[in-house]
Amino acid sequence: MGAIDRVYRAKASYEQIAYTIFLLVLVSLNWWVLFSLRDEPEWSFDQFFAMVVWSLALFGGCVALYPPGDAANDSFEAHRRTFLVAMAFTAPTDILQTALHGDLFEPWYYMLLPGHGFVLWIIALFVRNPTFHKILATYFAGIILLWAFVVRHVVG
Repeated sequence: MGAIDRVYRAKASYEQIAYTIFLLVLVSLNWWVLFSLRDEPEWSFDQFFAMVVWSLALFGGCVALYPPGDAANDSFEAHRRTFLVAMAFTAPTDILQTALHGDLFEPWYYMLLPGHGFVLWIIALFVRNPTFHKILATYFAGIILLWAFVVRHVVG
């Protein structure tokens, strides 16, 4: 049961819907970055490997959010920890691949998004409060929309 099917059948939790918005925008932004790197004249293996690991971390988050097979019938809470670990892993891999391409502080405010995201993902691994997790999911959906459609255009 995939994302669209779970939402259609009203089986997706609030957190899943918020994180779906977050991942849809995040993956779209990352594809945008990948497309912008197509003109890079020469790639090192380090750069390529960092990009692969970064992409796999994002894929892991998507799979944890909507797991395949029998696990698809589980509630999101059963897979939340896996999702949080995958998301926590995306932040340092994003920073690493950006640094390897020489754009770590371009724009100057770039580090704010993955840096604070990493801290929040790690904190979330230790918090068991359902309200906290709903607020966090809402926050990440909102912050990625703000980042993609406001910050990058207004500040950048």
